[in-house]
Amino acid sequence: MSDRPPAPEILYRDDALCAVMKPAGLAVHRGWAVAPHYALDLVRDAVGQRVYPVHRLDQPTSGVLVFALNPETASTLGQTFSAHAVDKYYLALTRGVPPAELRLDHPVKDEDGTRRAAVTHLRRLWVFQKRYTLVACRPETGRTHQIRRHLKHLSCPIIGDTSYGKSEHNRLFATEHGLARLALHAIAIGFAHPITGEPLLVQAPLPEDLRVPLLAIGCPPDLLATPPPFGGPSSVRPRPVVSVAPVAPVASVTAHDQPPSEVPFDPAVAGGSRPSPAPAPDPEAA
Repeated sequence: MSDRPPAPEILYRDDALCAVMKPAGLAVHRGWAVAPHYALDLVRDAVGQRVYPVHRLDQPTSGVLVFALNPETASTLGQTFSAHAVDKYYLALTRGVPPAELRLDHPVKDEDGTRRAAVTHLRRLWVFQKRYTLVACRPETGRTHQIRRHLKHLSCPIIGDTSYGKSEHNRLFATEHGLARLALHAIAIGFAHPITGEPLLVQAPLPEDLRVPLLAIGCPPDLLATPPPFGGPSSVRPRPVVSVAPVAPVASVTAHDQPPSEVPFDPAVAGGSRPSPAPAPDPEAA
């Protein structure tokens, strides 16, 4: 019997690109990790044609992953990602309590040891037992392991991070709360469509291996259902798209610890919707 995993769920597809839900533990393609299976091969077989990765998610990170369906789209999206004209939204559970709102500008070293500029916007969403925090992250740049390294720099490593985290806290969450993976999820990505130029936002609901433990420790469900709000200008103002499954409209998004003077990005205001229950070029920030 084959141990080949099922193809990742297709969240969005048109003639130019497709976006899938990458599970934790699945590598994107050869060259970025050594693994028995790769998202590129699974998605290629699922859509029945060659696909082109335009960014990556780290192997232990789950969430929305975009592929181009032809070389021209791959080139256009590659320029978009290299120019940082992309909105990437993540949720992470950390050990430690970061500031309520922070723009972290801290260079990180790339694979050859060169220090590269790296900027991540962080927002504290919810605190558990006064020492663990659900954090919303929006990286401006896309350096390798950027979010993980930035949170470690703040002494707030991500739960389940075997490279930058704390083993005792990782074991605690695995044994007591059933969270046995990296607690980092790419919940949405937005950019201008490479053909039409229209703003596009694709959302990836949290998988059960992350959503269930977070709900079990008391995390408010609304914080897990939609891209986190951030204030200030953004590279694009994407609008959510209805992809494979029908979605229910949402009237508003509650932002915990949101400064009153800030105008957040609200998918409802942008004309969007909440997913039904249940980020080649510049490497991905996760």
